Amino acid sequence: MVTIIKDIDLFDDIQNYEVILVGANTYHTMGNGFNRKIRVHYPSVYDADMKTNYADKNKLGDIVSVVCDNKIFVICYIAHGYNFRPDLKPDFLNYEALKDCVNKVNNQ
Repeated sequence: MVTIIKDIDLFDDIQNYEVILVGANTYHTMGNGFNRKIRVHYPSVYDADMKTNYADKNKLGDIVSVVCDNKIFVICYIAHGYNFRPDLKPDFLNYEALKDCVNKVNNQ
């Protein structure tokens, strides 16, 4: 079952979940927001991301699972690159990759 939670810092409630999906791009960046907190507090998740090929478009739609502190973190590769011009292209999420990741998580 999927629960959508809005308007709170999910990291503050991370202890309430067994499986945590972490949306990622293909460039090993976990530099802001929720991803940064994961990188700082659960470095093995970032280490697993760093073991993948940098900027590899073939990662889109793939997942990498990491067990850390009795939790399963699933890195979901759902974007390729950065969005340097959000004024021109506000959305750079790859929806097909997101669908593939969710299906893979659902089948595990």
